[in-house]
Amino acid sequence: MKLLLFTFAFLRVLSPTHAQQQEAHLLGIVTRVELAATAWFQEQYDDYTPHPEIMGSLKKQDLKKYIVQVFFGSWCGDSKREMPRFLKIMDQLNVPPENIQIIGVDKGENYKQSPGREERGKAIYRVPTFVMYKNGEEKGRIVEYAAFSMERDLMLILQQKAYAPNYYSYPLISQWYNDGILKDKNLMCGA
Repeated sequence: MKLLLFTFAFLRVLSPTHAQQQEAHLLGIVTRVELAATAWFQEQYDDYTPHPEIMGSLKKQDLKKYIVQVFFGSWCGDSKREMPRFLKIMDQLNVPPENIQIIGVDKGENYKQSPGREERGKAIYRVPTFVMYKNGEEKGRIVEYAAFSMERDLMLILQQKAYAPNYYSYPLISQWYNDGILKDKNLMCGA
């Protein structure tokens, strides 16, 4: 009898219903409809309350001039927490949906890459990464999680005030790349 119960339980774990319960990873360009269909998005979205005073200041900014690229992993706990918060802020600020591009990256063999390679050349090392562009120029980014709060970090970026994402190495590496230091064949790495 125990063997029969064990066999039944084992087959249940391997059954298609169990596989269907596991959430598929969202890869490439992702729509809000696809996000809303996940098990994690809506609860996080509903639970977050942006700071009213900061939101008031953000509403005075002309966010329609900005394009945001969001790189996230549907497998990543930070993405599951920060994505809904960010999108709730964008919704409350009436940012047009076409100004926000949501891109899911892989966790497997193509780690932190999207099928369309939208991340190429954008230094996406941690997810989620929220990159703010104005007139095609990057104005700032929030990397993995907010340094202060999502809305406060956005305010600092939009006002072009001193702001550093949680991973301070990104600006330094970016500067080295732009200065040509990383292209130097004589660079002493790991010597």
